[in-house]
Amino acid sequence: MKYLILFLLICLPFASAKPQQFSGFKLEIHPLPAHVNSQSDDYAPVINTRSNAFFFTSYRDTDSRGEADLYLSRIERTGLTAAVNAGFPYNTKGNDGAISFSADGTIAVFATDGREDGLGDTDLYVVRYSGDAIVDITNLGPLVNSEYWDSQPTLTADGMTLFFVSNRPGGFGGTDIWTTTQDGWGKWSAAQVLATSVNTESEERCPFISPDGSALYFSSDGFPGYGGMDIWMSTRSDIGWSLPQNLGSDINSVANDMFFHSAEEEHRFYFASDREGGIGGLDLYSGTPDIFSAGFFYLSVQVMDTVSGSPLPASVSVYDVEQDRIVLSWDTDAQTDFYTNILPAGRDYIVRARAGSDQEGERRISSPSSGSKERALFRFGPLTLAEFDLGRYNIPFFVSGYYRPNTTEELERLFDLRRGDLRRATYIETFARNSDRHHQYLSYAATVETIFETVRLEATNSVFPHLLTPGNENEILDIIITGYADPQPIVGRYFEDESISFIDQDRVEHTVREGDAMTNLVLSGLRAWHSSRYLDELFRTSGAGVEVYRQLREDRRIRYTIVGGDVQRDTRDYDVQRRIHIRMERAGLQPRGETAPGSFDLNEHLRGNIEDPR
Repeated sequence: MKYLILFLLICLPFASAKPQQFSGFKLEIHPLPAHVNSQSDDYAPVINTRSNAFFFTSYRDTDSRGEADLYLSRIERTGLTAAVNAGFPYNTKGNDGAISFSADGTIAVFATDGREDGLGDTDLYVVRYSGDAIVDITNLGPLVNSEYWDSQPTLTADGMTLFFVSNRPGGFGGTDIWTTTQDGWGKWSAAQVLATSVNTESEERCPFISPDGSALYFSSDGFPGYGGMDIWMSTRSDIGWSLPQNLGSDINSVANDMFFHSAEEEHRFYFASDREGGIGGLDLYSGTPDIFSAGFFYLSVQVMDTVSGSPLPASVSVYDVEQDRIVLSWDTDAQTDFYTNILPAGRDYIVRARAGSDQEGERRISSPSSGSKERALFRFGPLTLAEFDLGRYNIPFFVSGYYRPNTTEELERLFDLRRGDLRRATYIETFARNSDRHHQYLSYAATVETIFETVRLEATNSVFPHLLTPGNENEILDIIITGYADPQPIVGRYFEDESISFIDQDRVEHTVREGDAMTNLVLSGLRAWHSSRYLDELFRTSGAGVEVYRQLREDRRIRYTIVGGDVQRDTRDYDVQRRIHIRMERAGLQPRGETAPGSFDLNEHLRGNIEDPR
């Protein structure tokens, strides 16, 4: 069973000593103007979308009714109007503030202390509206409130679930985030502390539930962040709340960053911070673009090998069209079937994958809706690790009409065979020992041996080690050898007793046996076959890397594919047309008991016909 790795807007696991970046989105952060911020603490921004009112809490002295009061500003086309005290009955002589509204604006919950019906330090109250008028303010009661500090509420859009902060016993330490739900008749359930995936032994504060209910934002100093309180995000799934992710250095600073808020149909998000450069204390900040209010969707990316159907190592990136930048990137491996990413919904993305140096693809994801599941599937064929076009060498690799490579040893062997099995092979060029033609082929042989040695070094230094790197332990290397013949007609038969199989360039299988007619196609297949035998012996017996190759072959991770290329007509020089082409491909993990269509695993033949020096 393959592993599923969840990339939550980043490509690193959470367990890290360094803060985790939320994403590659570029966010612009600006303080709100001085007619909203003050020299005192200004925090807990929230928008009532029904009335287009911007509420926040402030300790300012101007127009104050108590210690902390609710203030409001109106959202207009030109920006926020000057802040004014929200007045009675919100504000009293005590501390009032931190309010949250349902999406339709019919109810709100806010925190206050010192009221006659209070149960403890600070309590939560539900506010009911008729139009813009407040008709009722009621303490949420002992199932929700305690004798301790209960504050900083956030309501789901439907007004049915409330999250808040409390320092009551029963939590995990410091202040924790708690939750309660109502039954539709105004009765709230007993408050429950959220799981340790969100709460820590330190301080968790300032929760905000996204408009679609899929993400919970909060501030904490219990996770490794940038300093002070950082703003984090946890997403809801069938198994609960995920491990939180830091919103990144555009939003968080070395100071305290708190009270995140994002509203539907609003182009900005808001938070409070006491970072350097503010007017004083906690100040209110806005950020663009608002990639949070539209919710999130699930992007599943899968990169597959068309040969085996197995996962394929590749580089993947997610490009945000509007921002014209890559916002997410990672490398896939050969073990993981697919990667699930959570990204902001309602935006246009292009997902790109690249495998090797020459295979790439892209998929477009257009304005996905919140909670939707999108899939980007990439299928790539075999990857070429090395390629040797021996046609660029202006020499023949074979004696005319012959099929064993023209090496010094094989050239000497040809004289012996011509006196035995091949004495009737009139299609093979004849020349006397020590003749000018013999010496010419000897000079060719020295070059042919040098070329094969170049292939051996490249494979030993680069290709075979690739199969040993982590993640590639089960890959198969396909060494594809294609032989070619010149267009001269051939008359005669195949006289050796060894049967040879190969495929043509249409992947049709051919087998030549003793007595079969010789053709240019058969000659090209024989040249590929005998070249594979020579190359195999070279890998097994020469230079460094011998043990690596032997082990790969023993593990059946080296597969030779023999191709008869028939007549090659890319040059008028017949000698140059007598050549081979070698390509080494990463062919993926071969399913057990199967052979790739059109390919032949010749290891068994090689084992049986070539003496192993071990």
